[in-house]
Amino acid sequence: MHTVLPKPKNIRDASASVVARQVLSNIDSNVEQIIKDRLIESSGRRGKAFKLQIQQEGAGSFVDLCQELKKLDDPEFIVQSVKIAQLLADAQTSTQYPGGFLLIIEAVNDNSGLFLYLVIKAEPHQALVSRVNQIEILNEIFLSPSQKLFKIGIIEERTPEATHMNQRFDCFLFDDQFNSDGLPAAYFYNDFLGFSIQANSELQSLRFYRITEDFITNAPDISSDGKGPVLDALKQQFTANKNQSVDPSAFGRTYFKEEKVLGRYLEAISSLPSIFVKNTTLIDSRLKTKKIDFPSKIKIAGPDAHFDDKVKIIDSQEELNNLIAKSQEYTIVVIHGHPFENE
Repeated sequence: MHTVLPKPKNIRDASASVVARQVLSNIDSNVEQIIKDRLIESSGRRGKAFKLQIQQEGAGSFVDLCQELKKLDDPEFIVQSVKIAQLLADAQTSTQYPGGFLLIIEAVNDNSGLFLYLVIKAEPHQALVSRVNQIEILNEIFLSPSQKLFKIGIIEERTPEATHMNQRFDCFLFDDQFNSDGLPAAYFYNDFLGFSIQANSELQSLRFYRITEDFITNAPDISSDGKGPVLDALKQQFTANKNQSVDPSAFGRTYFKEEKVLGRYLEAISSLPSIFVKNTTLIDSRLKTKKIDFPSKIKIAGPDAHFDDKVKIIDSQEELNNLIAKSQEYTIVVIHGHPFENE
């Protein structure tokens, strides 16, 4: 277990650094069981744990350093673990990335005899970072119910004799701070672990949905009246549409007929795979909710199944007069601006 100090603020050319511990952590059976329980709990967290692919496999990469661990004795293991911790420090290029403890664990699957290599970054409060007693730290990190700021990377041997890394190993990410409004921390899963999210259907479905929704909502040359139907079509891509995969560029060519709008959309989705398998795990709540955006960040939202029956935009004096006559059945609200209109 090593300490990774964050990149200092207001110090030019300073970088994140490693405070290495030169001894293995001798943990008791209670802490070992708690670590196992936390790993099991984390790997089963829907929307927090992902199977990814290995992207960086060259000399000195995370997977390269890990695959050597089982061949090393204890002193050599410690030296190699410091190199892994330094990889994380090198990835923490911004002062916004917090420091913490990095646990490097070599494990064996009792059933298959195959190895697993795990790194756990715990981001505790600063008072804990300054302590030096390893057992005390481990107990507080894993036994405290309030200590949940974990990031975990795992590579698991699958076919040790295979030459291709993604055939030799499976790799997994857990990020406790991930939520569906963002993405997992790239400095950790990509810059440090060398993993790629490109083949993960959950994350690519989320990215496609978010990018397309933002594009439609904020496009100045799509009329306010035209945005609602395209947003509905975006939802139907994951609900009514029976295709098992999504082709982002085909969606754009179907719904963005103007050349300049299509060109901007194709640029917006350029980082997405050309095609990916649908997976609604991370967007279920969005698919079940319909919302209308107004200027000044005013939103009306409700269950999609009943929204159109319960909410209506009035755009004529006659409709307004009819509502006023039945005012006890309705709530009439005046909102400045028009739906999907940018200020």
